[in-house]
Amino acid sequence: MMSKNLLLFNPGSGQKFIPAIVPEGVRKIPVTVGSVGAEPVLTKLQTTLQYLYRAGFRDVEAHVTRDYMDVVDKCKAAVGRRVDTVFVFGGDGTVNAALSILRNTGIALGVLPGGTANVFARFLHIPLTVDDAVSVLQQKRRMKVDIGACNGDYFGCVAGMGFDAWVIKHTPQRVRAIIGNLSFIITAFRAIAKYRFKKFRVIIDDKEFDAFSVIVQNGPYYGGDVVFTPDASLTDGYLDCIVFKDKRVATLFHYLWAVRRKQQPDTSRAQIVKARTISIPDTSVYYHLDGEPREKKPVTISVEPHALNVYAGEGVKA
Repeated sequence: MMSKNLLLFNPGSGQKFIPAIVPEGVRKIPVTVGSVGAEPVLTKLQTTLQYLYRAGFRDVEAHVTRDYMDVVDKCKAAVGRRVDTVFVFGGDGTVNAALSILRNTGIALGVLPGGTANVFARFLHIPLTVDDAVSVLQQKRRMKVDIGACNGDYFGCVAGMGFDAWVIKHTPQRVRAIIGNLSFIITAFRAIAKYRFKKFRVIIDDKEFDAFSVIVQNGPYYGGDVVFTPDASLTDGYLDCIVFKDKRVATLFHYLWAVRRKQQPDTSRAQIVKARTISIPDTSVYYHLDGEPREKKPVTISVEPHALNVYAGEGVKA
């Protein structure tokens, strides 16, 4: 008999766990570990299953995932089996892989924050510890949220073109794994001396802007708990596009300072535009989706309204 729910577990997570008592029945849940057989991974996985079991999710099949494409393949199999829920323990990259397949299927995505920034979990008002996150999922508050589409790929949190994409591209993965978001800050400060801002054209719903950097948000947070677009909503059918019109890095800090003080940013330097479609015809602009760098090419972005079925906490507007 096939399980109703699937747990995809990313063993690269740095999430801390509180030990839980193993209830009867958990040991019978099928677990596929593949080539990852380290005891700490199994301990983390077992603890996650314990929390799900105690929250009433007892028919769960668990898999430890190897990489992005492994998540994609397992989600495709879940769609074929018509499971009820896919729980994903991991960071925004793991969530990105899952949502790209689960979109428009009706299968619910349950996010268990296990990464460094956990931006999508923050969008959904899901707590950042596994036990508290499962307590929210236990309420079974489901809703449909928007996602972004870009050049045949998808994003749940953010797409960036220009400076932040360059920083992500030039931050070594091994450093990211060790020190998390601090690695991006270090690269950004180093970039001040070497990055050469290039003006490019961005077309937002048929209106043209000159920009030196563009960040497209699906929700309010960027890179963790930094509020970048205070009025962004997962359910309004729009993406929030920040157009940086000034080539100085200081413009970014001026923008953040204004937003944190709940002031209107200087629109001569940076402007937020509600958007359904965004295109950048320039072929030489770096871009990323949910923190994962992509090859340089012309960019076409659109919103897919209410495409993803998710578990959400209280306070997320339906």
